[in-house]
Amino acid sequence: MSALSPLVQGLARNWRCPWIWPKDATESRNAYALFRLSFESPDATDLTLHLTADSWYCLYLDGEFIQRGPVHAFQSFYSYDTVTLPIPLGRHLIGILAHHVGEVCATYKKGRPGLRVNGELGGRPLQDCASWRCRSASSWRHDLPEVMSHFGFWEDRDLTLPEAAWARPDFDDSDWAAPEPVADAADTWPILAARDIPPFRYGRVDATPHAQGIWEGDSQAPIPSRRYTERLRQAIPQAAGSLAHTPRHFHTWDFGRTVTGYPRLRIRCAEAATELIVAYDEFVQPCGAVDAERSYVRFADRFLLPAGETVVELVQPRGFRYLTIDLAGPASIDEVWIQEERYPYDDDARSAFRSSCESLDRMYTTDLLTADLCTLDTFVDCPNRERVHFMEAVHPAARSAFLGFGDTDIVRRSLLLGAQSQLPNGAINGFSPSDRTNLAFATSSLLWLHTLIDYWQHTGDEQLMARLAPTLDRLLDTFIAHSDADGLLSGWAAWWDWSPCEMNGTLLVSNAFWLIARERLAAIPALAPSLARLPGSTESLRQRCHERFWNPERQLYRTAIREDGTPSPLANQFGNAMAVLAGICPPEQRHRLLQRLSRPGDLYLQPVGECNNSIGILLPSAERKIIPFGMHYPASFLVEALFQNGLDAEAHQLMHQYWGPCLDQPTFPEVMLPGGNSFLCHDWGCGAAYLLQAYVAGLRPATAGWTEILWAPQPGPLTECRTELRTPRGMIAVQYRREGDSLHLQATFPAGSRLHVRAGENAWTIDETTSWEGTAHAPFLVAR
Repeated sequence: MSALSPLVQGLARNWRCPWIWPKDATESRNAYALFRLSFESPDATDLTLHLTADSWYCLYLDGEFIQRGPVHAFQSFYSYDTVTLPIPLGRHLIGILAHHVGEVCATYKKGRPGLRVNGELGGRPLQDCASWRCRSASSWRHDLPEVMSHFGFWEDRDLTLPEAAWARPDFDDSDWAAPEPVADAADTWPILAARDIPPFRYGRVDATPHAQGIWEGDSQAPIPSRRYTERLRQAIPQAAGSLAHTPRHFHTWDFGRTVTGYPRLRIRCAEAATELIVAYDEFVQPCGAVDAERSYVRFADRFLLPAGETVVELVQPRGFRYLTIDLAGPASIDEVWIQEERYPYDDDARSAFRSSCESLDRMYTTDLLTADLCTLDTFVDCPNRERVHFMEAVHPAARSAFLGFGDTDIVRRSLLLGAQSQLPNGAINGFSPSDRTNLAFATSSLLWLHTLIDYWQHTGDEQLMARLAPTLDRLLDTFIAHSDADGLLSGWAAWWDWSPCEMNGTLLVSNAFWLIARERLAAIPALAPSLARLPGSTESLRQRCHERFWNPERQLYRTAIREDGTPSPLANQFGNAMAVLAGICPPEQRHRLLQRLSRPGDLYLQPVGECNNSIGILLPSAERKIIPFGMHYPASFLVEALFQNGLDAEAHQLMHQYWGPCLDQPTFPEVMLPGGNSFLCHDWGCGAAYLLQAYVAGLRPATAGWTEILWAPQPGPLTECRTELRTPRGMIAVQYRREGDSLHLQATFPAGSRLHVRAGENAWTIDETTSWEGTAHAPFLVAR
């Protein structure tokens, strides 16, 4: 039972109308249903709707798209939305499209088809459910396989049917029927809870023409992306003129960055039943068209168009940069845009970072734009590439939410989602809410723990820690069950990086994250009873890790002890960096190891794309070289280890080496060298913003909730830096400026907080004012 249940049980009793669905419904998967309610408003007033659907709905008013919902969340209740809209005097039309996925995937818990809606007009009840007109949609194809296991289906729709105009107020629905109640719904939707995050922002983003050409081929493959990619294409310069009269032509449009939401196309066709395929990606081929089969998402939708002008409106959300339109008949494209959907971060709470290095400044803004565009992908029901709350991407996203956007609510919600999606064996599911459990790696449980600790350090929220103590107890049972005779995590598969890596056996990275989590959790009072029953001490486990993973011949840590008990011959950057951060590496060896990890000459070939399963095809030199990072997120831990060990110059250098080559793009990619199935906008590209705030600017909470503030700038070659950071206690603003061998420091911080300044060998504690200035002197400064 959710902690919100006492509130929502009271709300649930106020619902007048039951769950409903069309009487003519025959489909139980990929089922579309259309609902219309015409009403008269005697004066200008407000229309309020409370609504939800299984699996989701699109709401229209007088033919205009309003929003999509609900936000799927907790397993102990089902979310509903409340929408209030100003209504002028006169007649109006509410249109609701409901889509039921009906198959197990990572996006939804499998339920049953249904829509529930209650309304008030000017505070008075709107018509009851019998006044609605509805029918099962016939213009969408239902007999399609799932696009992939992450989410449901592409759209394949016949817009030549009269039903295509169903949302217009003048559409004739006289032959539609009233809906019928869905019986025995309590076992599927036990409690209806009000939406627990704010409404999303919707805005129009226009595309610009990028390329055009002609295509040949008569593939009749049932999958739109396959039909699209089996065609032969020839680019034609746009200067050559319009292809509107060409029988088979394609056009690619560029949005300038990754966009997320609902594509819209205004097209004029000369012939009825002209086939349109819309394909999406973040890359284009040499011919100028995207490859719809490049990723496992297989991003392409298919429509049949009537003659004349049509506005094609997709109702499924898509994430992409480039959009290619294939037309199988004479037609012209007048407009391409997207109704973009974004999480409403508070613009006034966003942090700022400025320095004497333009590249670092761009890293910061690019990192936050990436995290912003991926927020719905990571935390909610995403309209981007994976469209699923993915626990393994939450940790980098949470750091950006805290330090970049000043938002703690979205992370708190994510932690609760993970807790309520805990599996019977105690593991935190990789997807939530979902019936799909095949990615419940140790990774998702460990990163849930670290996100929990980060949240506590940022907020000091002891109530949530106490509330999640039972979840932690069950999770600790899982860690104990997966501990070997030495107390090390073993026999629990994990996935950490898109690089050639071990995923089974006793893994160095998993044990390093577990050691750090044990030590960090011990600082949280509400969780102390749970930790007291863990066998062994953190220090003894460090020693065991060093003994088991250290390879004295190579002077590196092994990635794993394999399932058959043999040591892996491989060593990677991630594992060795984590050995330093977790204290596995003895202090006297850390500088030498970190410097070796930072030298390109010691590294194996840079992984391209998603190649974590490629251990079997590594060249023999891989056993003599260090496997490099495949993604930026794990690379941020090596930079952090350098900063923590006073190697500021090396840390700055690696930041430029890792993120600098990506600054010619609007967002950071999923992998360092994109290819294969990878994408150009992903939370796994993040990490720079956290490092810039926490180490280059130097702001970190010294105690939970920022009551004690640590300011320990590590400027490296910078001559100046200033930052503003929103915390739960208020805004912190700091800046430093180098003059000769001195560093001049200024800080403003919230009343009631204490500021601890550490700059090289200089230290101050300020607790009687909210502003401070000081000067630090050499030898802490790094030579330019």
